[in-house]
Amino acid sequence: MSPETFDRLCREGKIIETKGLRPAVIEHRDGDGRIRITKFWYPRSAFSSDRFRPYAWRFVAATQELLRRRIRAPTIVACGILIEQPKTRWVTYEKLSGTPLRHISQDNPQDVDIYRLARFIQTLHDAGIYFRALNLGNILICSDKGYGLIDVADIRFLKSLPRHLRIRNLGSFCAQPGDSAYLHAGPAHAIVTAYCEAVGFDPLEILAKVDRNVQRRRDKMTRIRRRRGLPALKIGEYPSDRERNA
Repeated sequence: MSPETFDRLCREGKIIETKGLRPAVIEHRDGDGRIRITKFWYPRSAFSSDRFRPYAWRFVAATQELLRRRIRAPTIVACGILIEQPKTRWVTYEKLSGTPLRHISQDNPQDVDIYRLARFIQTLHDAGIYFRALNLGNILICSDKGYGLIDVADIRFLKSLPRHLRIRNLGSFCAQPGDSAYLHAGPAHAIVTAYCEAVGFDPLEILAKVDRNVQRRRDKMTRIRRRRGLPALKIGEYPSDRERNA
């Protein structure tokens, strides 16, 4: 991508996410008026695995494999690097039509079908999909009420997920900062319970393990904030909640 094209995207498109002061995700239209999304990955630290397996290329490979496994995901249109910044990579893809469950959980929480969501997570796990960034913001509900995934660079594909990875993934799902206001009102336990009933796990055992996972993540986040001189988090409170309700 040339500097001129990049500048035009920034001027004419809608910047919907930034990294620092730089645009990270831009929504725009192509020459035929179709909505496209261009996502940028900027250089990371010298110790990042991005140096060896760029996240942009992981994103492309993950979307292709998801579609092969019949999971809705963005369709790639083009990818490349910025000419004057060869370590900055980009991918353009068709916008996946739908609404993030995070938006629905915030505006109309009663519209989130907990049992269908639990079955969708089970479908991912049965298909061998370990999506580390599994959260309500990365799950879209489409017009036909089906689900799709976005922001899929960090995924492992196996034949079927073993039990310990299923539990770990449920724990990370329930501990997402942006979703805590909704999940900690009760839906998290309902989702895990519905999942356990579907796959034959003992709900009490799995809920206890998931709760420990959530608590470890919360404690880690609190330690990080203390090191940065920020106030400690209260139980069930996350930075995104405080910022959103400020």
